[in-house]
Amino acid sequence: VHDAAGNSSAFSITFMVGVPTPPADGGAGGGTFGSVLPLVPAPLDFRGVFEEDGSLTLRWTPSQDAKGRPFATILFVDGIATQTLAAGEDELNLGPFDPADLRVFSITAVDADGHASATSQKLRSSSKLAGKTLEEATAILADRGFELGAVHGTGTVVVSEPVVAPLGSKVDLELGQPGTPQPRFVFGVVGTKRFVPSQRKTIAIRVRTTRTAQVTANLIGPSRVQVHRWRFAVKVGVTIKRLPMPSKVRRPGTYRVVFSVQSGRDALRRTIAVRVVGKRARPDTRPVEVVLAGGPTDIAHGLGSGTRVVSAIGEETWTIAGSQDRNVQVIVVDVDRYGLQLVKDLRTVFPSMKIIALTNDPRRLAQAIRAGAAVALPRSTPPADIAKLIRRLTRR
Repeated sequence: VHDAAGNSSAFSITFMVGVPTPPADGGAGGGTFGSVLPLVPAPLDFRGVFEEDGSLTLRWTPSQDAKGRPFATILFVDGIATQTLAAGEDELNLGPFDPADLRVFSITAVDADGHASATSQKLRSSSKLAGKTLEEATAILADRGFELGAVHGTGTVVVSEPVVAPLGSKVDLELGQPGTPQPRFVFGVVGTKRFVPSQRKTIAIRVRTTRTAQVTANLIGPSRVQVHRWRFAVKVGVTIKRLPMPSKVRRPGTYRVVFSVQSGRDALRRTIAVRVVGKRARPDTRPVEVVLAGGPTDIAHGLGSGTRVVSAIGEETWTIAGSQDRNVQVIVVDVDRYGLQLVKDLRTVFPSMKIIALTNDPRRLAQAIRAGAAVALPRSTPPADIAKLIRRLTRR
């Protein structure tokens, strides 16, 4: 916007018209918003790949209109729209992924008017089959919606790695000799992003690993010199751990924690960043982000152009909140769905973030505050009131 004196100001508005609902049979049909039109072709070659670091990447070929312009893509998890990918994007990494995860993934293409394509094939993980007998593996595949494909090799147990495949497809297996099969080694870590020495003495990390492991964590200062070292062990699953910061860490700047992780013969390396700030730290000028772990998505209407709302499910909450590329300042948690422990863990790892807890249980309102929420509200609170509260919490 420009005025007569030449002054200018930028602004934007964000609104949601709706989310197309894929048909139950995945077929094409006619209609208006929410229906499937032949004019919007479905994305092609939808597939999932386990990466070397244990994460899962979904890939596809975006569909295009008659002029060769790609459509946007909507990701569905268990039939629920969870994320919209910009036109032309052709992959999405979901972060550390447990092969035993039962969720089903599918995508549709959507045009600018909200018309959706037919649903892609539905993908699911085959689970961990290594170490199972052929009969056991066949039963697991059938339970997860697959059929047994070709069987290769000789032996008494399955030695195949897990795969991500379309529901109803045949999964080939490799047989070998029994041993001590171990799950794929996955180690994910997020940690405190902002540390004020005058306020706290520790930072905290959240570790998620598929194996027991020994960890050496080296704190590297802004001048790339090692400042401190921690050593500890982690068990399978999720661990929240506090790391005492050395008293000599006073100099503002970006520090790195480099994790060297060993489990048997397998080794991994991970790095997180910690911003050490003084009493007069400069505010983060990037757009503010609000993470919704449950809660009404239409609160975005009342937040204005300087705030972005991102919905998250399960591990996505930690991945988004822990990203150094994001300025997440508020996390809204549906404690009736995710529990009070999530509030407590988020407060431990991200002490500078504001947590809003939503619950239908009056008893949990006070419990959520004790767990670390800045505010606890009934789930019936109007979205406009939640948006007003978020504006107050993020006011610079």
